[in-house]
Amino acid sequence: MHKHYKLCAIFCMSALLCQVVIPVAFADEYDTKISQQKEKIKEIDATTLEKSSELKQTMQEIEMLENTIHDVEKKIEDNQKEFQRLQEESALLEELIIKRDERIKEQARHIQVDDTTDDFFQSILASENIVEALSKVLALTELTRASNDILEQQRIDKDKLNEKREKLEQITLEDAQRVKELDVLKSNLLIKTTEIEVALSQLASDKQDLETDIEKTKEKQEQAKREYEELKRREQDRQEALKKEQERIQQIALAKSTVINTGQTGFVYPISQPTVTSPFGVARQLTLLNGQKYTDVHNGIDYVNGNSQALITASAGGVVVFAGKDSYGGIGVIIKHENGMYTHYWHLSTLQVSVGQSVSQGQALGVIGATGLATGIHLHFGMSTQMYSGYVNPALYVH
Repeated sequence: MHKHYKLCAIFCMSALLCQVVIPVAFADEYDTKISQQKEKIKEIDATTLEKSSELKQTMQEIEMLENTIHDVEKKIEDNQKEFQRLQEESALLEELIIKRDERIKEQARHIQVDDTTDDFFQSILASENIVEALSKVLALTELTRASNDILEQQRIDKDKLNEKREKLEQITLEDAQRVKELDVLKSNLLIKTTEIEVALSQLASDKQDLETDIEKTKEKQEQAKREYEELKRREQDRQEALKKEQERIQQIALAKSTVINTGQTGFVYPISQPTVTSPFGVARQLTLLNGQKYTDVHNGIDYVNGNSQALITASAGGVVVFAGKDSYGGIGVIIKHENGMYTHYWHLSTLQVSVGQSVSQGQALGVIGATGLATGIHLHFGMSTQMYSGYVNPALYVH
């Protein structure tokens, strides 16, 4: 039985704690969620800063590439102009070669102007004298030397022209390839720029969503706090009743233990033919004789027996430790018994004992009444482990 009371007490305390801990834990959960959301915003801000720096660097790289492409394209344009100039120079050289050919032919005609044969050597043999023959030989030598000089110069000019053309064509091809490579790099950087801008846009959207969630979470948190306060107000009376019930159960358990340890269980009813009008442990809202409203948890048992002059007797032998008036209980008696228990007798109309007096079981203490805070004539009978605390249910002990 004693173990049963302990379990009941634990259950009552658990019920009380559940009413308080659950809402508080729920509020803490909101704080944790808000803290986590703020941490995510910090991470987004850090990532945004990193992406912005990356975007700035990429834009700088694109600008550098565009400048390089512009320089290479300018170089290609200059090379094209140079190539055009070489083309014009080549045309002039071709024209010069033609003129040189004409000059050689003219010289040949000049040498053969008086000859009737087409063969130059026959022309020499046909000379009238040695002077004419030498003159023709010298002319031939001069013509040959001039032709060789012209041919050599033509070869040199053509070689230079071809060398310039080849070099220019190679440079132009390399520059064109370079432009293609730079265009590919630029295209990749533009793609990267787009990806970064999309990522930044998503980060901004995520941050805005988190900030909105934080505001909503705060609103829910405030709502939870309001509900919690309302819950506390609603549960206040119930919690108080549970606390009192726990105290009552603990008192019963303590009293049981005391009785078992002392071995005394010989308490009898303090009034003959008792009728219970208010049991132990009930919450009562009373209207007293003076019209005053009063609420409490009953710490004893109220008895009547239909006789307004009934004698109230000691439930067991002991020593009177109080005999007098109390603003709440009116005229009353408290007896301390050998086992350490106390019995209480209140609302009496008269007293027949005094403090320090030893009384025996069944000895008259006074007459039933309605003194103190009472709704009518009755006896309030109580039992406790201490003089004014540790009240237990008398119904468990009297017979």
